[in-house]
Amino acid sequence: WTAILSVALVAVAAGCTGSDDESSSAATVGSGDRYQATIRRTTGGVPHITAKTLADASFGEGWASGEDRACDLADQVIKVRGERARWFGAGERDANVDSDAAWLAIGIYQRASKDWTNVSKDLNEQITAYTAGWNAHLKAVGAKGVKGWCSGAKWLQPLEPVAVYAY
Repeated sequence: WTAILSVALVAVAAGCTGSDDESSSAATVGSGDRYQATIRRTTGGVPHITAKTLADASFGEGWASGEDRACDLADQVIKVRGERARWFGAGERDANVDSDAAWLAIGIYQRASKDWTNVSKDLNEQITAYTAGWNAHLKAVGAKGVKGWCSGAKWLQPLEPVAVYAY
């Protein structure tokens, strides 16, 4: 999270606006009156996020992540929760069952759930904002509108901040 938050902080502090390139595009995204960020995509689709606060930048980062790689985060959350077999079946040679058993034995999600109540206010705020951005994008486009290999999947659902923290 340190690297992600550092990038977001630099974008906020520097007022990063992306390229003046004609192929860039910008969208302001938000969640009512709680968060707001502007995402400017330059050539190649690189997102540059500007916002008034670090939480707003984290929201924008979550939104951009949802646009670009929603399947990856959702899949990893399912993995650390030990739910691969539930959503994908047992898998070849019980690969998903074995994965679930291992992740449940390690207890990453359970440890994160217990630890979540003790994280710093700043970390809580940034992960919560990031998750809100990811969820807002999912709500805006729906599971069928998500880009990537998981488009339309039933397991593509809103996330809780603790699940993102666990991952």
